[in-house]
Amino acid sequence: MLLLISFTSILLVTFAALALISVQIKETHSSINQIVTSNNQKSRLLVEMQQAARERSLALYSMVNIKDPFEYDDIRIKYDRYAEKFIKARETLLSMSLTEEEIELIKHQGKLSRLAVPLQNIIIKFIDKERFKEAIDILINKSIPSQNAVLSQIAKIIDFQRNNNQKIVSQLEKKLDKNIIIIILISITIFILTSLTSAYVISRITKTETQLFFEKELAQTTLNSIGDGVITVDKNYLIQTINHVAEMLTDTKKQDVIGKSILSIYEGENPKQRTEINKNLESKGIQRSLFDFTLTKKDGAKFEVEHTIAPIIAKDKDVLGAVIILRDVTEVRTMEKRLSYQASHDALTGLINRREFELRLKQTIRNAQVENISHSICFLDLDKFKIINDTSGHAAGDEFLKQISKTIQSSLRQTDILARLGGDEFAIILDSCSIYQATNICNQIIKTIKDTRFSWGKNSFESGASIGIVPITKLTASVSEVMSSVDAACYEAKDKGRNRIQVFEPDNAEFIQHQAETSWIQRIKNAISENHFELYFQEIRNINPDYPTPKTIELLIRLNEDGNIVYPDSFIPTAERYNLMPMIDEWVISNTFDFINRYTDIHDNDIRVAINLSGQSLSEDSVLNLITSKLRKNKQLKKELICFEITETAAIANMSKAVEFIAEIKQMGCKFSLDDFGSGLSSFSYLKNMPIDNIKIDGIFIREINTEPTNRVFVESIHNISKIMGIKTTAEYVENEAILECIKSIGIDYAQGYHISKPAPVKNLL
Repeated sequence: MLLLISFTSILLVTFAALALISVQIKETHSSINQIVTSNNQKSRLLVEMQQAARERSLALYSMVNIKDPFEYDDIRIKYDRYAEKFIKARETLLSMSLTEEEIELIKHQGKLSRLAVPLQNIIIKFIDKERFKEAIDILINKSIPSQNAVLSQIAKIIDFQRNNNQKIVSQLEKKLDKNIIIIILISITIFILTSLTSAYVISRITKTETQLFFEKELAQTTLNSIGDGVITVDKNYLIQTINHVAEMLTDTKKQDVIGKSILSIYEGENPKQRTEINKNLESKGIQRSLFDFTLTKKDGAKFEVEHTIAPIIAKDKDVLGAVIILRDVTEVRTMEKRLSYQASHDALTGLINRREFELRLKQTIRNAQVENISHSICFLDLDKFKIINDTSGHAAGDEFLKQISKTIQSSLRQTDILARLGGDEFAIILDSCSIYQATNICNQIIKTIKDTRFSWGKNSFESGASIGIVPITKLTASVSEVMSSVDAACYEAKDKGRNRIQVFEPDNAEFIQHQAETSWIQRIKNAISENHFELYFQEIRNINPDYPTPKTIELLIRLNEDGNIVYPDSFIPTAERYNLMPMIDEWVISNTFDFINRYTDIHDNDIRVAINLSGQSLSEDSVLNLITSKLRKNKQLKKELICFEITETAAIANMSKAVEFIAEIKQMGCKFSLDDFGSGLSSFSYLKNMPIDNIKIDGIFIREINTEPTNRVFVESIHNISKIMGIKTTAEYVENEAILECIKSIGIDYAQGYHISKPAPVKNLL
């Protein structure tokens, strides 16, 4: 009875214990299923995000290099599809149950993506505008590093998932071990119950092992799906695992390298690479190789591979092994080399460009200074190149430049350096070459170019070259000095009749003049960029009581260099010679409209403003576009109070363009004045075809109008004809009261000169 009671009690306890154990096992099983399902889905979503991000970057890279619009559209569609896939996977991941650590990691990834996406959008805009160079620059220098940061963060999340899975599985295994111990203890007390319980436990363990095996296979699949090569080694550097990408990069098979030293995959490579691997493996921190490794396949194909080595450290700080990540950067490095070549070479001729030439010239100057070796530099400007462009088009001009480049190169030595600086300008560094030798080489170049006839269609052209030569010695100071001197020498060669050589002579007056002009070019450009120009004004007084007008001024320009005022006659000739007047005119126009806006904000009265334009600006669309843009933006401005002035000679030099320009401005409501009328080529006949509102009579006729009867007759004739045509007249250089009274008696409408007012800064009016 007692045995029965005892047995029954034991049986009840056993059943209770078994029941309790069963519940715990079911809970463990449920937890495993939930964890496995959840983590598998998270891993899948993270891999999808990683693949979508990587494919999107590859698509963007392809878009930069593809010129075919249909192929570009296909890739653009793929690019957008991968973006949608990335966003969808991320949103799904965020909707799942996440730990705080996972949320923080994903939030950080989101921040990185928000930095990367605008860069990609900018690249696409540049591609759409065919600004490929800028797109490539942003892609290489900003977008790719930013996208790599996103991929790195996703990899961190995947690593976190993997580590988290291992922790959870470890906890569950401990719980299962506890259950097994209880089952074993109960089985000792009651054999039958123990046997039955053991069978049950074994069954559950088998299922758990199956699940763990599935987890292991899933981890292996994930490892193989990563785009980078992954190799794990033990503390003796023996390979434990290697994924498919690593097999491909190292040209090995898994079964051939498992258990072998990691250095075995670098046999036959550069010894420096093997040393670098050893050094990084011995480190206890994450090490990125100091240089890209080159891995060579059996068929000779080479890969540029970037290495990252992360040691596995035990709690006692011992190194247990390492994980080696291999990233194929072959395409990236190829693009970098291509971009480097494009940045230093002329796209048309394949010669080095100005930037690269100046770098090499700097090295040559340093060589001359250090080793006391003389060299020569030549500046070559082709003659008659414009004729080819004008008669046969730019395609012919481009082909001509290609042929001439080869012609010049054929006359040079292997050590010489030829560059195209732009347009039809070339430069040559003659290594270890005296002026005498340089002169002989350049004579041969001129003869070869002159003897070469260029045919395009039915046309045949001959050309020539003007060459300046400058020695490079230990006394040569800088690149800018040499380039200025050789440019001056070439300039004189062209002035002396072209198709000739000129050796630089520092004391030559023409060189000095050219260098002064060249200096003014930079001073003018600096004045514009640094806002050193200053607006002055001179009053134009209305002396005709029948036509009252608001206060009228002509705006003038001065150069203010550290308080020293430079007058236009010092820099305008150079600006006109080197076609810089449109830049100056644009500065004047922009600052004039700023002045008018400030004046109208301060004063209640109107002011009429006369703005001078150069003849060069009549042919520049940018000047006309700037004027029309300013007029459209300033809708409250009274357009009739703005008058533009051009000289008579400039208008006659390009009559059709002047008429078109004036008509465009007048259509918007502004006035137009013809300056210096009568100064040389004046003809009343062309006034009928020019829609002008005012004539400014040249000062040469005004200065002595009260003492020279001929001058008075001429001025009266201009005024009378202008009056018949409805054109107002202005007298310049009114320098005393007698002149003023004389022009009043004639009926001139406006007077301007020192007797009326002297030029002063416009800030005096504000």
